[in-house]
Amino acid sequence: MWSSMVKQLMKLVLGLLFVSLVSISAVAAANLSKIWQQPIGGALNLAPIVGYDMVYVVPQGGHVSAFNLHTGELVWEFNPQQTVWDRGLSLHDDLLLVCVGGGNLVGLDARTGALRWQTNLDGINCQRPAHMGHGQLYVSTTFVGPGLTSSTLTGATLFAIDPATGAINWRFKNHSYLMQSATTYGDRVYVGSSYIDPDFVEEEGGAAYYQALDAATGRLLWTHESIYGLPKTLYANGHRLVYVAYEDFAVGLDVHTGQQVWQRDTENWVPALIGDGDRIYFGSANTFVHAWQVEDGEVVWRYNVPGQSFEYLLVKPVLDHARLLFMTQQGNVFAITASTGEYLWSAPSKVISRIDPTFANGYVLIGDIDGVLHAFRLPDD
Repeated sequence: MWSSMVKQLMKLVLGLLFVSLVSISAVAAANLSKIWQQPIGGALNLAPIVGYDMVYVVPQGGHVSAFNLHTGELVWEFNPQQTVWDRGLSLHDDLLLVCVGGGNLVGLDARTGALRWQTNLDGINCQRPAHMGHGQLYVSTTFVGPGLTSSTLTGATLFAIDPATGAINWRFKNHSYLMQSATTYGDRVYVGSSYIDPDFVEEEGGAAYYQALDAATGRLLWTHESIYGLPKTLYANGHRLVYVAYEDFAVGLDVHTGQQVWQRDTENWVPALIGDGDRIYFGSANTFVHAWQVEDGEVVWRYNVPGQSFEYLLVKPVLDHARLLFMTQQGNVFAITASTGEYLWSAPSKVISRIDPTFANGYVLIGDIDGVLHAFRLPDD
C-alpha cells in the first residue's frame, strides 16, 4: 500500500514539475514580432494614438505625424507655425484634436490631416488630451506646464466644444491654475484642478478641487476639496468618482454629494489609473498591479510583476477585452487576466521608453527614449 501511495505521490510531483517546465517554456517562447521602426525626431511624452490604420504622434519639440500602422510609412504631417504641445493630442471618431501655442485648439481630419477648424480658448493653453462625452469635447486648460512660464494667474477653464465646428458651447472657470482632463458619466462631467491655498503649509500634497458639472450647461453641482496634491486621473461610474493624486492615495467620492466615502494607500507611486464598470486597475512602483472595487476600495487581486526590484509598469495598464496589457520599465510586455490577475504571457521588447505603449489591432506601438517609434505584433494568448 505504501509503495502504491509513494508511486502516486511521485506521479503527482512529476506531473506538477512537468506543468511548471511547460509553463516556463511557454513564457520563454513568447515573443514580439518586430514589424517596423521609424525615427520620429524626438522622445514621446504621450502614448502613440492609433486610428484609421494610422499611428499619430507628436514628439517633444516636434509636430503631428501620421504613419501607416502596418508599414511605418509617413502618410501626412501637420506642422503649424505655433508650438504643438506634445501632451495635448487626442482622437475622437475621425477628428484629431491638437493643442497648439497661444491657447489655440485645432481640429484635423484624422484620415488626411486637413484642417477642419481652429478655436482660441480665451488665450489659455491646453496641454492635456481632451475627453469626448455627451456629443461634445471637454478641453481642460492650464497656466503652468512644460514650455509655459510659471504664473500665479488663476482662472484655468474647462471648455465644452462642438466637435463639428469648434464652437464653444460653454465654459467653466474657477480660481485654479491648472485643470486635468475631465471624465464623464451619465449627465455629469467631472474635473480635477489644483489651486494655491496660502494656508496650506505641509511639505507634501497641496490644495485641489474635484468638481461635478452639469454636462448640458456647465453648471457647478458640487465641489470636493482635497489636500493630496496635483490631480492625476479620474474615473466615474454611477456611484463613485475615484481619483488618484500626487500623494498616491486613491479616494472614492459619492457622485451625488461629493462626500468622501473611502480612501486607501496605493502602496507606492502611481502615475495613473483606469476604470471599467465596478473596478479600477493600476500599477504601483513596488512592482504590483492592482484591481480594486470602485464602491468601497476593497482589493480584488494583486499581481506581483516578476523580475528585478522596481520592475514596475509604465504609467497604466490597458484593458483589452478580458485581459490587461502593460509594459514595464525594462521594456517587458505582459498580459494578465482582468478578472483574476492571472498571468498569461510576457515578452521582451528590448525597447526602453518613458511613456506607456499603445496596444491596438494586435500591435503594440512603443516610442523609445531616442526618438524611434517601434511597432511589434503581439503574441497569441
